[in-house]
Amino acid sequence: MRIGDDLLAEHADRYAWADAVASTVGLLAMTAAAAITAEHREARRALVLANPQLLARFHAVMTGLADAVTGIVGRSLPGDPRWAPVAGEPGVADALIGLCFGAFRHFLLTVASDPDLGEVERRTVTLVRTVLRTGGMPD
Repeated sequence: MRIGDDLLAEHADRYAWADAVASTVGLLAMTAAAAITAEHREARRALVLANPQLLARFHAVMTGLADAVTGIVGRSLPGDPRWAPVAGEPGVADALIGLCFGAFRHFLLTVASDPDLGEVERRTVTLVRTVLRTGGMPD
């Protein structure tokens, strides 16, 4: 899986209104939802167990995807007034992605097998903003 121009254009259009938190959660929803559902997770696990040589390829694909998401989020932070002051600091994009992904994964895994991704996104954004506000960070 890679992030192509079509997905980037769709994300830019869909989240043009959004701040850094909502945009990051939206990007994760667009790229990661299928990868972390129980059905896909079990299928991947079975495939890797049957073909251990695929683990290196899977790791490379996931690393490439993570690098692409980090780049996209890192480039978007200066455009959000709340994040602009810290946008150039090392690790800021990764920290925001980690927080957003953890909250997104939590809500995705606590809903039914056919989740309403819009509701998962809304709940994720609310939780991330609450955590950031509580921690004294920009939301």
